[in-house]
Amino acid sequence: MYSLSSGNGWLPGKDLFVLLDTITKYAYEWRNVSNVLKTCFLTNGTAKKVESLRRMKKFVEEFGPLLHLPSMNKIVNILKNLSDPSIDNYMKQITTIDKAACSWTSLISGTNLNVFKGFANENDLVEYFLHRAYHDNYTVIASVVFTNVHLNDTKLPPNTIYKIRQNASLTPSTKRARDRFWVPSPSQSGFVYHDFGFSWIQEVIDRAIIDTQVGRPVIEPGLFYQEMSYPCYTYDNFLQMIQHALLLCLTISWVYAFAMLTQSIVYEKEVRLKEVMKIMGLSNGVHWIAWFITIFSQTTVVMIAVTIILYYGKVLMHSNPFLIFIIFEIYALSTISLAFLVSDFYSKAKIAAACSGIIYLLTYVPCMYISIREDLAQDTIPKWTKMLASLLSTSAFGMGAKYIAFYENIGTGIQFDNIRYSPVEGDHFTCFETVLFMLLDTCIHLILMWYIENVYPGTYGIPKKWYFPFTISYWTGETYNEPNWIKKLKKINLFRWIICRKRHTSYNLRWSTSSLNQIANDPNRNQ
Repeated sequence: MYSLSSGNGWLPGKDLFVLLDTITKYAYEWRNVSNVLKTCFLTNGTAKKVESLRRMKKFVEEFGPLLHLPSMNKIVNILKNLSDPSIDNYMKQITTIDKAACSWTSLISGTNLNVFKGFANENDLVEYFLHRAYHDNYTVIASVVFTNVHLNDTKLPPNTIYKIRQNASLTPSTKRARDRFWVPSPSQSGFVYHDFGFSWIQEVIDRAIIDTQVGRPVIEPGLFYQEMSYPCYTYDNFLQMIQHALLLCLTISWVYAFAMLTQSIVYEKEVRLKEVMKIMGLSNGVHWIAWFITIFSQTTVVMIAVTIILYYGKVLMHSNPFLIFIIFEIYALSTISLAFLVSDFYSKAKIAAACSGIIYLLTYVPCMYISIREDLAQDTIPKWTKMLASLLSTSAFGMGAKYIAFYENIGTGIQFDNIRYSPVEGDHFTCFETVLFMLLDTCIHLILMWYIENVYPGTYGIPKKWYFPFTISYWTGETYNEPNWIKKLKKINLFRWIICRKRHTSYNLRWSTSSLNQIANDPNRNQ
């Protein structure tokens, strides 16, 4: 708030603008003065006058001390510190000042030191900011509204009331008193009020009001910041970054494996290996179980390695490694089942590999949206929204990984006794629920995979009816046998006549026994 040390203290911010404006004014005026001085020194007769000054200086330095006057001694000392008068010296000094003035004007050009603009009322101020400031190429830092000062007032009231309106992005949010997720440390937001000019504007206005009220400039005391003391704590920048990067890294690391798994499954379908195995007697269930055992055994080894790296690499050193492994394994189950589901929609392996990676990343988009809303906008996302997003297994794992990072950041790590609780204030969704949703997603993926594969088996399969789960023949493998009462009913001539398909209307139908017997005995009735 204070700069440019003066004799009695520090210059306030408003006086600094006045000083800079004065320097700029003199820099522009020096241009004319410089030309006049150069012309004067280059005219005839100036050299003789300068030579006279040099002799006069030398005379005073030699004979001035003989007068024994205190004032004369001071003059002699001053003259001794000055260089001898000469046109060359004067021209060099003028050139030096010219360069300084040109540099200053070039630096200050395009900068308007008149940073204040007045308005009749607050409505005009808001209207200008919303519609005209952008077109006038003005950046509005803040606005000051005096609530008890009227347009025709000639002096300020004893108790001046004003408010500072500033862009919401330049001041701390007033939605909350503190962050919803808290770690043992003082506030890490910094001095936002100071860094973006709010306190500076408040200081300028307060000092102007005080100077006006007392009738003289009041320089001290100045504005100082002092942070409240806080006990010893550990602040790890790496852990702060984990809560944003861990979920993204763990999720994206599965893109390649997901695409290759989908490609391998579709490749069997493309080259008809699946149909060949069916001819050899292999059922669909055994086929999918074989794929599951193969992939799950491989991912288990990978998840063990990832858990060891995260725990002994001191990334998740406070968390329970067995619990981390279980969460990773459940996510592997949901990812494998999702790959099984996606493979049902494709018949070409290369197309499946390209599209499956995109589908995998799209399932992560809801988690990214929720994270941005919570971290940047500091919004409270309702539980039902997170539950809806968790129907996509990738988003559920992303939110679960974020909770793991939160627990690690506060120093406790995720354990079996706190997995049912959220470390975020006001959040009713937990890491345990994300695990449950991943299990639910696995069941949904497998059910959809089973149904779609039977209804839409691809190019070489035989599709079933859409209602095949409700047929007895699908579950028992036996054909449908009609009950005896239906068989007896079919033997009745009336029933036969009702269910027959009539293509001709030449019969004269009568609701009598003789008419029905005639139709039943007609050998061409089925035509």
